[in-house]
Amino acid sequence: MKKEGLFVFTLIIAEMFCFSPFCLAKMTKNQKIEAEYIKSAKENTKNKDYKTAVDCYTKAIEINDKNVNSYLNRGTAEVLLKNYDSAISDFTKLLELDSNNEDAYYNRAIAKRSKGDYNGAIEDYSRVLEINPDNVHARNNKGAAKFYLKDYSGAINQYTKAIEINGADLKDVYHNRGLAYLSIEKYDDAVSDFSMAVKLNPKNDLAYYDKGIANEYLGNNEEALKDYSQAIKINPKNAVYYARRGALTSRIGGDLKQAAEDMTISIKLADDDFEKYLTRGIIFYKLKEYLLAIDDFNIVLKKNPENKLAKEFRHYSIQYLNKAQ
Repeated sequence: MKKEGLFVFTLIIAEMFCFSPFCLAKMTKNQKIEAEYIKSAKENTKNKDYKTAVDCYTKAIEINDKNVNSYLNRGTAEVLLKNYDSAISDFTKLLELDSNNEDAYYNRAIAKRSKGDYNGAIEDYSRVLEINPDNVHARNNKGAAKFYLKDYSGAINQYTKAIEINGADLKDVYHNRGLAYLSIEKYDDAVSDFSMAVKLNPKNDLAYYDKGIANEYLGNNEEALKDYSQAIKINPKNAVYYARRGALTSRIGGDLKQAAEDMTISIKLADDDFEKYLTRGIIFYKLKEYLLAIDDFNIVLKKNPENKLAKEFRHYSIQYLNKAQ
């Protein structure tokens, strides 16, 4: 089962320089040039022209290689460009100048996490928390890194600490902890956290979907269907939601026509999984729509000639068709 989640990784951009006429009048020539490059970099960052922003910060650093904020902001722009190694280099240089810079550790952790170095990210988030134990975002992100390493108990520990600091202000932390509970099969706890997530953010379609999965595991099938339906209501373009609702409706003997329609919508939205055709084929078989069922089983067998279920149901469908003639 695919478990999807929302993980918050907020980059920090430092504010720099006073650009008022009074401030500029007191600057040296080089300071004014540096300030202009930084001003231009900030404007380009605001306009999401991160490459030009990097170039401007580079010129500012050439003038003044001791300005920690230039390294922080250039590194941040590099992260946004997915140039993670360059970003890590900038944050590391900053830390050589200021070994207790919380923002540098935080942003370097994001860069490390983004390139898949979860252990490195955890080390940096831990350093952030040594400096500022109340950094709720670092707690949440450290939990996410542990989640990616499949250290679900460790992730839950970090998410719980984040909630104790200020959970209501960080809406996604309940969703994240719910995913960790789901991963260790603590479905009641998962439902509780997903419920809090949608209470804090009623438009969180993914939390409704994940809540549906947990309810399904608990055997709360009607509740699961409601959750999937709510996810669809919020985000009617997500193919996975329809597929999940259709499969569950079929499995519990619900409205098979609705189940078939759900699978059809899912296929139209994302024709990326032959299992959808298998599920719809079985639904058509249950509806005694044998020709339609055979068409779907043929699609499955074209993708996977050894699929036993498709072979069996296609065989039975052909038998019923022959009897009817």
